[in-house]
Amino acid sequence: MFGTMNLCSHHDCIHLRHRYRYICSSNVWDYEPMFTDIDTYVVVMFGTMNLCSHHDTYVVVMFGTMNLCSHHDTYVVVMFGTMNLCSHHDTYVVVMFGTMNLCSHHDTYVVVMFGTMNLCSHHDTYVVVMFGTMNLCSHHSSNVWDYEPMFTS
Repeated sequence: MFGTMNLCSHHDCIHLRHRYRYICSSNVWDYEPMFTDIDTYVVVMFGTMNLCSHHDTYVVVMFGTMNLCSHHDTYVVVMFGTMNLCSHHDTYVVVMFGTMNLCSHHDTYVVVMFGTMNLCSHHDTYVVVMFGTMNLCSHHSSNVWDYEPMFTS
């Protein structure tokens, strides 16, 4: 596959060579099928992903099979990059492992984050290792790391 993918926006334009047509639509994988439901392809995708803002960019490696006619395509995803959860001053190195179904709202990733966190104040900085899950397609993941602080400022 050749093209660009933005999982969070409506500006995804994919160019799939050979049996696929150029795609630019409101959904990531809208297309005009030129094949049958039983056509499955092995896919390796390399690129960058911006989850929430124009400043968080991830290198993405995706391995899996794709059947563009099915909602059951699942990819193994490894993402490396930096994340700024709340401010321009908190930056995390992120390694995410998980599965992705581009058509589903139930994609969940295991996330390991390393970095510093300043929860409320510009003066309190912590070294953080966070483990959790992330659902890229859900509006409930816009604040991935909801928490109750167990320490004071």
